[in-house]
Amino acid sequence: MKNLYTVKAIKTFIGMEGHGFNADLYLNNNKIAFVYDDASGGEIHFEFKTPNQETDFQDFAVKKLGSEFNPYSMATILVDNMINELLQRRDLKALLNKKTVCHDSSGLFTFKTKFKGNEARMVEHVLTHEKSATLLNNIPFEDAFKLYLEA
Repeated sequence: MKNLYTVKAIKTFIGMEGHGFNADLYLNNNKIAFVYDDASGGEIHFEFKTPNQETDFQDFAVKKLGSEFNPYSMATILVDNMINELLQRRDLKALLNKKTVCHDSSGLFTFKTKFKGNEARMVEHVLTHEKSATLLNNIPFEDAFKLYLEA
């Protein structure tokens, strides 16, 4: 079985030196660490259940990021990337639920109306007036997420 690291239960907040978070780090659906950035201007902190799990995750981070700079720093960069991606996915889901979202060569633009299924009026408007636009609400989420990241 391939090792799959994920972050879950992310909670964000604003601290003295910016944005912080608390999260749980999982390996194959088993919690292995509590991870947090206390927004004090320092690095991300890990509280692993065992020292071996910490070493294994650092080794994984070094391989994944392709750098042997400093295993601890590579682990913090990897977790930060994982959390940022999860938060971006959360933001896009919320946006798609609240508005009609389109993407074209200039980036994203939205309509204040909530997209409800295949609303003929909205689809017709986008196809007629915004010929190069893609309506993100009615394409698969992974495709919409790729376009969201491009914007």
